[in-house]
Amino acid sequence: MQKILLIIICMYILCSCGVDPKVHGSRNIEVIDKKVLSRANEIIKNDPDADIFLLPGYLYQKSDNQNIDMTPGLFIGQISKQHTNNDEFSFYMASKLPKGTNLYYSKTPPMYVLAQTEHGYIIYKNMSLE
Repeated sequence: MQKILLIIICMYILCSCGVDPKVHGSRNIEVIDKKVLSRANEIIKNDPDADIFLLPGYLYQKSDNQNIDMTPGLFIGQISKQHTNNDEFSFYMASKLPKGTNLYYSKTPPMYVLAQTEHGYIIYKNMSLE
């Protein structure tokens, strides 16, 4: 019984030692997010037919590269909203992909994301790295 109690106390101490993002680094994350949101809105303004979507901190654009392993890796999430002309971009919003589209990291290289559609996977490249 004492061992279980000791383990619980240790887990509590370890879990309560987290870093508060409001104090450490959140300003950098906010700056990156603002830049990515601004860039997405700019792309759509200049090219209304652009095929893009946003994840927190990252902008992805449809890629013509067919040399990517199409095996989906880690599940990221789903598109939550499709962009309309009256919208400002937000995270998990896409210009072309419909709401509910599943997103996966590609197995290699990690700069690509696969969007699962009824016709197969579509490749998107991380434009935040450029």
